[in-house]
Amino acid sequence: MRVTPRVWIALVLVAVQVAVTTALLATVDVDPGASAATRPALFGAVVIPALLSAVVLTLLTSALGWWRPVALDDPGRPRLPRAYLAVPALVVLAGGVGVAAVPGVGPAGAETGLPYLVTLVAAVLLTAYAHELLARGIGVVALRSRPGEAHVWLVSTLLSCALALPWIATGQGLGATSSRSLSRSVSAPRST
Repeated sequence: MRVTPRVWIALVLVAVQVAVTTALLATVDVDPGASAATRPALFGAVVIPALLSAVVLTLLTSALGWWRPVALDDPGRPRLPRAYLAVPALVVLAGGVGVAAVPGVGPAGAETGLPYLVTLVAAVLLTAYAHELLARGIGVVALRSRPGEAHVWLVSTLLSCALALPWIATGQGLGATSSRSLSRSVSAPRST
């Protein structure tokens, strides 16, 4: 590691991420509640901010020299069988079939078809990558610079929830945003 993990690093990165995402969403002329209705809206409101976040966070993780602790929580831990990789693929396939083949799936008036599906998958994958790299990767590594796994779980969950603030600030409903954020955030960080 080039930089010693410190809690303030994670807090600053989350604050910057929230500020930049809020600024990006404020400049895009898209209703956050309908950001997935059309390909251009999805691309502008989700894919572009997520792509920028993913690139910046990848470069920051490299600059910090934290890839090993971020990617390999416990190198001695047994790895999951490769067959487990089928689970996310099946989820994408099931969602893709619904979006591509069934009219009326998704928000009212939403597009369907392969181009929309590709844009939707890109939005989901880029958002998940950036979110997990920051909250569960960089955040957990930084938080583990202080003793106590319970505080790591609690603070990384709060950091994860904070990443939803731009959507609330730009007009998406608090209920929809907070329930989605909490449902993806409350999982405990990887064990050591």
